[in-house]
Amino acid sequence: RKRQTIADDSAIDPRLNGQCVHINVVTDFGASLLISGILSIIFKTMTAPLERIKLILQTQASSSQLGTSKRSSYSGFLDAMIRVPQEQGFWSLWRGNFLNICRYFPAQAINFSCYDFHHLLPFLAGGSVGVTSCTILYPFTFCNTRISVDVGDNKSIKREYYGLNDCIRKVYKSDGYRGLYQGLAFSACGMFLYRSTYFGVYTFGKLTYLSQGTPEIHSVQTPLLVSLFFAQLASVIATLITYPMETIARQKMLLSGRGLQSYESYRHMVGRITRNDGVFGLYRGMFAKLLTTVCGSLILVTYDLITDHYKK
Repeated sequence: RKRQTIADDSAIDPRLNGQCVHINVVTDFGASLLISGILSIIFKTMTAPLERIKLILQTQASSSQLGTSKRSSYSGFLDAMIRVPQEQGFWSLWRGNFLNICRYFPAQAINFSCYDFHHLLPFLAGGSVGVTSCTILYPFTFCNTRISVDVGDNKSIKREYYGLNDCIRKVYKSDGYRGLYQGLAFSACGMFLYRSTYFGVYTFGKLTYLSQGTPEIHSVQTPLLVSLFFAQLASVIATLITYPMETIARQKMLLSGRGLQSYESYRHMVGRITRNDGVFGLYRGMFAKLLTTVCGSLILVTYDLITDHYKK
């Protein structure tokens, strides 16, 4: 007799429908995991120099290496882009990129894969999944930040950390496990707002565009340029809303490794930043961040295009 597939057999035995659905769910989840992870590696590596410059500018107010007689603080984006490769070497622009990929690969995979299963509530789904990935992977985020903002060149300034193991060992020796989770509260809140806005605006924008056309348009994909526009809009809006929270969380990370007595409350940190630099101090490095939002937009649009093609 002709060999039947699970789908064929399910028509005969309804009990097999559950197996078919389970296989489809697992297959879709695995495909989402692979696609988003590969896209993350490509685009994050391309924008790694911008990401590092952003982190340095964002945290230099709490840096123990900058603002000293050995190395002055960076005045802005262009100053940092010129001086960092001069002082630390060209490839230093990618310092921390491998660890960032190690963190970003599973984070983006979790964000996009789990979001697909909750697409009916894009704001809530995007935010809750973002908090989950942020909490699970926070030690990677912490170490990536500390390594990326390390401006040492082992000449005039000694490097603080030489890799993930070295960073964890030194921070744990000084502050225990608590030191690896400095800034988690603000980081998680900021991630919830960012992901909620990011996914919500993108989904709402596309649905609004499609609802303006004729009924036939509803069966057609959103044009590439329209998708790219809403993806970029979502990234920019999410960044403007949450950047101050990210700045505070990142600066809290720099207090680890100096002993528990050096820790500063969130309220005191906000007061110190605004007192020294005004409200603008909460937005230092945002220009570089906005440039990297192009990466986020390309990831989102490319992911949609690939998954739409895959599901056909």
